[in-house]
Amino acid sequence: MADPCPLCAGRFQHTQWAGVLSCDSCGAGSAQPAGEPLRVACLVPFCRRTRGDHKGEEPMQSGAEWICGEHWRAVPRRLKAIRRRAWRLGKDGAALARLWRACKRAAIEAAGGIG
Repeated sequence: MADPCPLCAGRFQHTQWAGVLSCDSCGAGSAQPAGEPLRVACLVPFCRRTRGDHKGEEPMQSGAEWICGEHWRAVPRRLKAIRRRAWRLGKDGAALARLWRACKRAAIEAAGGIG
């Protein structure tokens, strides 16, 4: 039986990527079966890129979000600069979350040919 999602009442199911799981109802993040290293898929739909832990960084947590390099380049420079400046200045979590959502939206729209 699949593990329950920490964000909703759904269950984690296998996706098209080997060993990567995601929630069947809210689609949140990725989780791994016990003992396997965490791999997080690019959040742009139909992108097949994944990443794992990098040396010197804290281990990735279940539910982490990531945009691959190709799709990150599609995010406008100005938006990335505003987000980076807010992070450096230590803005509150709500402001950083709002800027991250804007970056996600821009990446997804650019991949879909909208933006």
